[in-house]
Amino acid sequence: MSDPEVVTPRLLLRTMSASFLDASLADDLTAAQALIGLRVPAAWFGEKALMELRLEDLENDPAYQDWSLRAIGLRSTREMVGYLGFHSRPNPAYLQLLVADAIELGYTVFPPYRGRGFATEAVIGLIGWAHRAANIGNFVVSISPDNQPSRAIAARLGFRRIGEHIDEDDVVEEIFLLDGAAAEATFALAAGPTAPADLPGS
Repeated sequence: MSDPEVVTPRLLLRTMSASFLDASLADDLTAAQALIGLRVPAAWFGEKALMELRLEDLENDPAYQDWSLRAIGLRSTREMVGYLGFHSRPNPAYLQLLVADAIELGYTVFPPYRGRGFATEAVIGLIGWAHRAANIGNFVVSISPDNQPSRAIAARLGFRRIGEHIDEDDVVEEIFLLDGAAAEATFALAAGPTAPADLPGS
């Protein structure tokens, strides 16, 4: 399976290759932009720890590529406005005690581009892709209690709180699950035309 791009009404969700991550780690803007086909902002180059983690994941499991990080690009201007992706391939062992046949995702929109619905649209697009590609019906996000924009996105899409955990930085995060009828509604959004006006928030 190889799906380097997911297209939504306003966005391009482009897979980040190992070569792109290597160029980004080296602060090689010219190479990074050529490899991703987007204008890459300075904010992305501050995510070195994430780049290193995902490169290690890809080295350990090349089949993780389609599930790994994707750049969020604007179709109209070819600007990279953020990134998102899944933390693993579907149904990882660490989630099985919490919920079966699930996958966890994360997302970030850079500050200058927030408040226009890009994160919501990107999450809908990626969830829809995962459902089509692998028939996944359960999605998990972990959000810190003070991250109100992400909590608002999760609530808008029908995620419900199912617990909490301590992350690797000893920070409490709440765990939210999208499943059942709420997931079906999100799949329907991903399958049909979604106007920007329908997607308020981050």
